[in-house]
Amino acid sequence: TELHSLRGFLQLLFPHSPFVNFISLAGTAALLAIAIRVWKGGSDIGVRWGTLVLLTILASPHLLTYDLLLLSIPVLTFADWAVTHRDDRRHAAVKVCLLLLYLAPFSANLARLWPVQTSVIAIGALTYLGISLGRNAAESGHAQPESAVPPQAA
Repeated sequence: TELHSLRGFLQLLFPHSPFVNFISLAGTAALLAIAIRVWKGGSDIGVRWGTLVLLTILASPHLLTYDLLLLSIPVLTFADWAVTHRDDRRHAAVKVCLLLLYLAPFSANLARLWPVQTSVIAIGALTYLGISLGRNAAESGHAQPESAVPPQAA
């Protein structure tokens, strides 16, 4: 009940299944592919970093409750996005996910009663929103350039 990762989520859902290892390995490979796409995407650098940290947390097979300090990076980057993008339709969803991430360390207590690690659901939801923000930035042409090097004066 203390594991806040894809593997821990699957172990709670399917306690004695021999397929948990295979599914978590395939999920980790998918998370790696998504991480590469996010990094190459054109969204704000803060959103990209926050999403990459969330993907790393999901992929880590041994992430315990005290390791959730890593969530401070995505909480700060997505909170910054929420403050500066109040008119975006995903603003409310990001705020709810941030609240759930703040409560994530306490989800292990709930997992003892209900065999689902709710922190993983919140991390997954905010990861999805981060991917969505990157996809929309690329489609709308508001993508950040790969390297923001200022032009040199002649």
